[in-house]
Amino acid sequence: MGWHWKLKTDATAEPITTAQAKAHCNITTSDDDTYIGILIKAARQKVESDSGRAFINQSWYMYLDRFPSSSNTPLYLPMSPMATITAITYTDTDGDSATWSSSYYDADPYHEPGRVMPAYGYTYPADAKDKPSCVRVEYVVGYGANIGAAALLPATMTQALYLLISHWYENREPVIVGTIVANTPIAYESLINSVKVGWLFEEPV
Repeated sequence: MGWHWKLKTDATAEPITTAQAKAHCNITTSDDDTYIGILIKAARQKVESDSGRAFINQSWYMYLDRFPSSSNTPLYLPMSPMATITAITYTDTDGDSATWSSSYYDADPYHEPGRVMPAYGYTYPADAKDKPSCVRVEYVVGYGANIGAAALLPATMTQALYLLISHWYENREPVIVGTIVANTPIAYESLINSVKVGWLFEEPV
């Protein structure tokens, strides 16, 4: 069964300020402030992609071709930590859009990645049509809605962010050219591996 996900609404703030990034890089002028702002966003998106965790709250869609056939099979939602489920909609057998009532399912934000499954005594909608992307889960992930949420972040995520920013600021080419050509080494992977969310997606059957 096919499934995929896409970003609906990106974070409206970054987890660190330009001033914090400049302090880490020992930058005392304002000449590169715009460029540093770009680096902050790019680094944040890179860390999120590599770790499977979102810094500041953002909205995502997950699309599936159908609901699982077993009520015991959860829907695992990419990106953590899951904050809320906004809505679960689907195309019914008449071809109309329908909404699965939130009282009929349980959301588990404590599991990583977050998951959804029918509440006790309920099943997945029986009138859902089986066709590409007919089921859509809209949900919010992240540690908070604003920059104050940075205090809740794992320190390793923030450090990985700073490493990327300083690395990209100092090295603006993809390779270092000397007596040999080599990728620029950076102590990054170990930080990401310590917070990376295991992708526990089970193919619904």
